[in-house]
This record gives sequence, C-alpha cells and structure tokens, in this order.
Amino acid sequence: MDTQTRIAAATLAIALAISSASPLLPGPPSPETSIQEVAADGSATGESPWFLFHGATEAQAEKMSWAVHRFHELDLELPRLDIYFRDDCRDRFGAWGRIQYDSGIPWRVEVCTTAVYLHELAHAWDHWNLSDAERRTYLELRGLEAWQGDDVPWDRRGIEDLAILVARVVGQGIHNYHSEDRSADLHAFEQITGIEVPTAETPDATDPRFGSPQY
Repeated sequence: MDTQTRIAAATLAIALAISSASPLLPGPPSPETSIQEVAADGSATGESPWFLFHGATEAQAEKMSWAVHRFHELDLELPRLDIYFRDDCRDRFGAWGRIQYDSGIPWRVEVCTTAVYLHELAHAWDHWNLSDAERRTYLELRGLEAWQGDDVPWDRRGIEDLAILVARVVGQGIHNYHSEDRSADLHAFEQITGIEVPTAETPDATDPRFGSPQY
C-alpha cells in the first residue's frame, strides 16, 4: 500500500466518524469527502471536501484529522479549510503556522509543526463563530485590553490567549485539563464556547467527550 493510499484510508476512517458524530457541522456532501488529501500531482477525488490537506505525510494527515475530530466531538463548528503542510513557515512568514481569512471560503491554513494544529483550528473556530461583542466579553474575563495589534505583546493579545486556551482544552479534554488557573480557564472556556463544563455533580461528568483524549 503506497503512502497516498494509506493517507486516504486513515483520513476516510476519521471522516466517517466526524460526519456521523456531529450533526451541528454544516453538512459536507458525503462522509467520504469530509477530509481529503490532495495527491502529489495536485489532483483530488470527490467533490467539495470540507477539509482539504495539501502536502501532508501520513503522520501529519492522521494528526490533523485527529485535531479536526476533537473539535467536532465538542460541537465546535469549523468552516471549510484548505490546510497546507509546509517546512518553511518560519522563513516565509516568521511563525510556525498561520490562517488567512481574506481569500474567501475555504480559508487557507499553513502549518509547519504538529504543535500548532489545534491552535490554528482554534483561530478558525474563533473567526467563524464569535462576534466582536463576544470577543470583548472574553477580554474582560481574561483581564486583557486588546484583541490584537502589532504593539501588543503576543501573550497579551486576546486572539492568541483564546487560541491557546481553546487548543489546550480541546486537546487535553476538560476532565484532564490542568493549569495554574484551571477554574478561571474553564470558566472562560465555558462562557466563550457555550459548552457547560461538567463537574462531579453533573449527570454528564463521565461523558467521554470531556475525558482524556489520546492521540
């Protein structure tokens, strides 16, 4: 089995799970085209895939598919995305990943390390779902003054603080989430996503969506 065939098999299996698990996702035309790999010659089969992977290795495709699936498990809606897997991000634009919203749907995502997969998907979720009023609410919750800006330190930008928080909670699972400010973090996550954070007293305390996902 060649590399392209292995990638197709892996992404198809996860795409089937995504499509059946999350009715809140704007429906892709068929389960088989939820996630799709672009072949080395630039061709792709099927029509209108929701997530189109360009230049991914088998491991990269599997990890990004897992990241996408985690958002769907928590009903965090994502737009159509063209995702490019590169090795020259730092040289080209000075970061390990980025998302471009100005090219129309699907938005273009570029990543150079698995460490930013969830982070860039969190940016996509934010831009697709949140209003300016909701972002102002988040700034107040986190004690931040600006959503973004070149004159604002990276770790004091609301846009980055939210992406870090959402990526960590989605990746680790709510029950397994740990930080020095766990209570405040999960409160902010609950307020901005609308996902009720379960406790030991709530009926869904053992909901596997909130457990300890493994990749």
